[in-house]
Amino acid sequence: TLARQATLSNIRPVTATMQSDDPSELKRLLGSGLVLDFKTVTWMTQYTAADASRYVSIYRARARLVALSDGKVLWEGECKGQVQDPTKPLTFEELTANQGAALKSHLHDVADRCASDLFTQLMGKDAAP
Repeated sequence: TLARQATLSNIRPVTATMQSDDPSELKRLLGSGLVLDFKTVTWMTQYTAADASRYVSIYRARARLVALSDGKVLWEGECKGQVQDPTKPLTFEELTANQGAALKSHLHDVADRCASDLFTQLMGKDAAP
């Protein structure tokens, strides 16, 4: 987790869904301090150019560190990625079988990679390829 990797002892996860990503809304909900705000910008599944019966999923997220006192964005990063291996695109039926198990698994994997990439950016290290 971020708290463990960055050796921070006072991180409190908030699971509230925001109606707006305006810093004033964050301040209204959370009060004071710093907040690390995450937002899924895009996730979609689209057919491949090579085969309209095969699909890949795309994911893009944004994270930012906001000072709630003045709403200033102190840091912002973005990650984007293809959910599954583009050389092995799945059919719609494969993605949605078993209540979307393959799609859910792919999205979980890319979200983990994205979080790792954002943490690397936040810590000022080179992003993983």
